[in-house]
Amino acid sequence: MTECYQPELRFSSFSRRKITADFTGGDLTSNAGLLLLRECDQHLGLSRSVAEVVNDPRRPACVEHSTEQLVRQRLLAIAAGYEDLNDHDQLRFDTALQVGSQRLSPLASTATLCRFEQQQDRSVAIGLHKVLFDQFVARHKKPPKRLVLDFDATDIPVYGEQEQRIIGKAEYTRGGPNPRFITTNLEGDGEELYRKLYCARGDMENRIKDQQMDLFASRTSCHRWWPNQWRLLLSALAWVLYEYLREQLQDTKLGKASVATLRNRLIKVGAVVIKNTRRFRFLLPTLLPDREIFCKLATRLVPT
Repeated sequence: MTECYQPELRFSSFSRRKITADFTGGDLTSNAGLLLLRECDQHLGLSRSVAEVVNDPRRPACVEHSTEQLVRQRLLAIAAGYEDLNDHDQLRFDTALQVGSQRLSPLASTATLCRFEQQQDRSVAIGLHKVLFDQFVARHKKPPKRLVLDFDATDIPVYGEQEQRIIGKAEYTRGGPNPRFITTNLEGDGEELYRKLYCARGDMENRIKDQQMDLFASRTSCHRWWPNQWRLLLSALAWVLYEYLREQLQDTKLGKASVATLRNRLIKVGAVVIKNTRRFRFLLPTLLPDREIFCKLATRLVPT
């Protein structure tokens, strides 16, 4: 990584003491919680499954970064809050992301990740949907009694001169603004069905918010259709990691936390990194607010 001179930053004084800062702290990370998501990924075999269905026409003899490493790098970066490919110009040197991606040296560059993204097509999108379906099935010890499939539209803006697919939806009613009605073949009182059954789908809406607001499902700024689908599905795959993490937290105060809360409290953790030929050592904050939960997660996720 290119190093350049960084001036000392000066802040207003406090108690007759000068306050300064600079960028000479050495090997630190603000993403130490990726160690937890790395364990989730290994438990689920998620990146491995994705790597088996994506397009990667590179010559194996000339490859420096494996397909699975590229998938892990992109997936964990999104989970950590970095949606832009340009972020990887610096992120590729982050030790926590390197460890999460199972690599001992700098990760793939922005250009490499961009070329990889452009190779994905319709067949890959279909394959990734199957990966998501298999993950869902694997999370159930026995088949659920009932599955509710809720198909709903969601708005994702496009940018620039990219391809577009336009779907129109129109509703007309004489019931005034914001009518509440359902059409169903289920027996029972309509209002009760609406309040007790249909409104339960509100939690599903929260999952959509997780992906659009916190996992960047709406970041579809590529000029081509299928790479945008790849980005959208990466968001869904990152959500699978967080859902597995949330399963391990059911007996804690974070058992129903949103993705944003989980990221802020457990993933965006600062650490000093010490590494040698034998191990990586992450020195976490002594006063980490959720230290007990972090330790509990590590114990549960790491195989004995």
